[in-house]
Amino acid sequence: MTNNSTKDKFHQIQQLESLIDSSLDVIFRISPTAKINFISRSIKDLLGYEPDEILNKSILYVLSKEKVTEYFKAIAALFKSSKVITFQADLKHKDGSLIPVEITGKVVVIDGKKMGQGTIRDIRKRIETQDKLESSESIFKAIWENSKDGMRLTDQDGNIVLCNEAFALLFSKTPEELIGRPISDLYLPEFKDRVLNNYRRNFIQGNLKEFFESTSILWNGLTVFLEVSNSVIEETKAKRYLLS
Repeated sequence: MTNNSTKDKFHQIQQLESLIDSSLDVIFRISPTAKINFISRSIKDLLGYEPDEILNKSILYVLSKEKVTEYFKAIAALFKSSKVITFQADLKHKDGSLIPVEITGKVVVIDGKKMGQGTIRDIRKRIETQDKLESSESIFKAIWENSKDGMRLTDQDGNIVLCNEAFALLFSKTPEELIGRPISDLYLPEFKDRVLNNYRRNFIQGNLKEFFESTSILWNGLTVFLEVSNSVIEETKAKRYLLS
């Protein structure tokens, strides 16, 4: 019984060590004085240090000096709280570069002493993706606002979700008058039902033309000649829009 119990514990320890060694996130443990008591091998991939190089050193060794006060406040908050604390920081790589990370920690009690324990995650790719998304949004916003072509976004029910100034001007209205209204408001009353029904049917059946030319009589009696291009935008499987 004793031998089996010892073997089981040894096996569990081996599994735990294997999990820690294979973790992409850095697993750490620090004392209330911010001394590093444990750091996993993945610190080598993140900051270029072998675990032994920073073990028993202050966390200051890898913190960005410009934000030390801010980070120590976060560490102090960690030891004061019983909850999981998450914050972002810039850690110093061995080569001097700064690596943006997300640190998640919680207080644990080991041998009667409080320790801060948690993970450090590399968020460089996340930040890069966010930057690209923000850049794309800025470019799209500039195109949308400055385009001389009328642009509108409509949902499956034929309601105008967005439109630019050029589109509103084309139909002798303001964006505020159009957003949230059905596209049928753009045409004479006798054409409204037909316009909306055709739109909804074509949207559901996927029969929307990518490009066409048309002659339309507007709500105010004016006749306009239009070239229209359409693109379906899928936000989710349940939500689809038409960019025209």
